[in-house]
Amino acid sequence: MQTTPSHTDDKSTSSPKPSANPENTLNVTAPGQLRVIKRNGTVVPFTVDKIAIAMTKAFLAVEGGTAAASSRIHETVDQLTHQITATFKRRMPSGGTIHIEEIQ
Repeated sequence: MQTTPSHTDDKSTSSPKPSANPENTLNVTAPGQLRVIKRNGTVVPFTVDKIAIAMTKAFLAVEGGTAAASSRIHETVDQLTHQITATFKRRMPSGGTIHIEEIQ
């Protein structure tokens, strides 16, 4: 009986490259941090700025572009942003994961 070693030149056996930035992975998995599950399933750190930007855009869509300089809108956005972040920090004092729909 004769056996022949099989040699393959398959280049697909190379080691996979990490797809995520290690720093981002650490931020997302850090204990005590709030994280957000986006609609596409990715998990990102909770960012107060993104909430403020989204609410500002919503106000401007309703009231028009001339309201961009309105101090009333900026104050309202600041107050609402503070209330939203305080609510989630109160609900999850040791951190956790929130679906984007819960924020919206």
